[in-house]
Amino acid sequence: ADADAETGTINRANFGSGIGTDNNNFDQSGFGTIVHQGHKSIIHRNQDDRGVKVLVDKNRPIDEQFHRLSHELAVSQHLPFSCHKREVINVICRNGKPAMTFQWAHGKTLDKWVGNVQNRHEEVDFIVRLRAAMAIAKTVADFHQGGVAMNGIAMDNIVLDSQEGEYVATFIGLSGAVILRGLEKDFQEKMRALDLKDLGIILNTLFAGGENQSNEYHSIDSGTRRLSAASFSGHEEDLWGYQSRAKRGKSLTNSTSSIGNGSPLPLLLSSLISALLRSESRTANESGSGTQICYDNAEDAYLDLKAMLSTPDKLLKKCVWDEAAYRSQLQIQSNFYGRQVQMTLLMHVYNSALVIGGQPVMAIVSGYPGAGKSTLINRIKGPLNQKNGCFVEGKFSKECRPDFVLSSALDSFFGRFLHSSMQDSRVVSMRWRIHDAIGSSADNRFLISMPNLKKFMFGNIETNTRESSDGVVIKSSERCKFLFVKVISAISCRSHPLVLFLDDLQWADEITLDIMRMIMRDPDINYFLLLGTYRENEVIQTHPLSSKLNELRAQGIQVHTIKVGQLELENVNSLVSDALYLPPSLCRSLSSLVHSKTGGIILFVLQF
Repeated sequence: ADADAETGTINRANFGSGIGTDNNNFDQSGFGTIVHQGHKSIIHRNQDDRGVKVLVDKNRPIDEQFHRLSHELAVSQHLPFSCHKREVINVICRNGKPAMTFQWAHGKTLDKWVGNVQNRHEEVDFIVRLRAAMAIAKTVADFHQGGVAMNGIAMDNIVLDSQEGEYVATFIGLSGAVILRGLEKDFQEKMRALDLKDLGIILNTLFAGGENQSNEYHSIDSGTRRLSAASFSGHEEDLWGYQSRAKRGKSLTNSTSSIGNGSPLPLLLSSLISALLRSESRTANESGSGTQICYDNAEDAYLDLKAMLSTPDKLLKKCVWDEAAYRSQLQIQSNFYGRQVQMTLLMHVYNSALVIGGQPVMAIVSGYPGAGKSTLINRIKGPLNQKNGCFVEGKFSKECRPDFVLSSALDSFFGRFLHSSMQDSRVVSMRWRIHDAIGSSADNRFLISMPNLKKFMFGNIETNTRESSDGVVIKSSERCKFLFVKVISAISCRSHPLVLFLDDLQWADEITLDIMRMIMRDPDINYFLLLGTYRENEVIQTHPLSSKLNELRAQGIQVHTIKVGQLELENVNSLVSDALYLPPSLCRSLSSLVHSKTGGIILFVLQF
């Protein structure tokens, strides 16, 4: 028989009472085993994994039945080979009945497949369903990319199969599909939106219980469905497919309340399904209805499902929505957005200094105010605690005396030990090392501005030394600088590595910068990492910090530099998605606004 690939028209005069002479047809002995027999069709399958569908509907004109099959052939030929659809080989006539030959689609229809995962463990069951949902959304996206709208997606029209560890969804029953080429743009968008809504219904059914939704479609206003034949510009077979769906339309109750085992749907997935169900409203002309969150293409829904699958812990997180939660501000997740490269560099420096050991290592983090420099450095506290390491931090500012920052940072560090058992082996060992470094006298001038260090070493004893009123000790002599370096040397060791973090070095004084140089050149210091941050917009080439860093490099000391810039748009989108519990694709417009208003500075993004 002649079947036009574009229009699907058939000349019935070319059909005889037999199967035909096409080499793709089955042999004359028969169609094979009958696998389905109903009052509208009979389906055969032979050993070569080919099938024959014979239409036997007595209530439908024979010409219309031929038209259905020829249209399915046209759709199958129109779609690229990469699309997972049932391949129609030919349209034939068998004993006067319309029939088509096709390549058999391996797997199980979705309604039967769901029953096989009902009794699995909750998390396993959910992940399996999520993989299936991703496969279905991928096929819808491929159909749209190939210029075809399915125009009615049902549970028994989806065949799921496992290939190379992933699910593949093959669409069958393409007689109602619409070839979009040559149609009006608005109509094409309408058809894609209907598919998206159907996809939402399928996913809702997949996760909410798995009842068989065969041939059930949500009702759509008949006025929306009926377009004039003229609008199809000669594509009468597409008009037939579009109208056939309206005739088959039945109402479907939408509920996105629970997974098939009765557990509540995660909020992120529920948001995705709800947005798909609202997709049709995007194409409707509703005045004053406001902007609705919905999908405009299946590819975005597929990518969001894929993202959920890559982070199942976040997806499966149960959200408790009580009155306090509704009244509270947005809870920004603790995820570290857009700093993976910088974190990798920082951990490389960390491992070089504290794991491998050897000479001191120095790293400087630069960036604009609010870019997240301090937050980046604070991320190493976790792995440092696992190694029983020590973290000493000080912050410079315009308000405080810069020469007081180092002594106060060290004093605060020892203040934490005062609440520990002084007989702890770690404390005893550190006390002896510091004793060897600074001597045994409690009247040491070095201790004047560090009362916690004095208590750590000597307890609450009376001394004759008059306390300094301004706390400036290090500035009084080179010996105090030397002793400070020796205390650092005494703290850091293989069993207890040390990180010294100095924030906002653009306001550091010459004394601090000189002590930094002395630390980096001291041969007795091991398992030590010096970290600093500065605002790059406030440090120029003639700044004292720049001069000191250049001096260290000239002396053969490697200074690692890590730059923290603005967040990319995708990073802001991930943050907004986590904050709103919405799939990433649905947050793009809001994220674009936030990014443009804040310049990608994380502090401003969080405040916004």
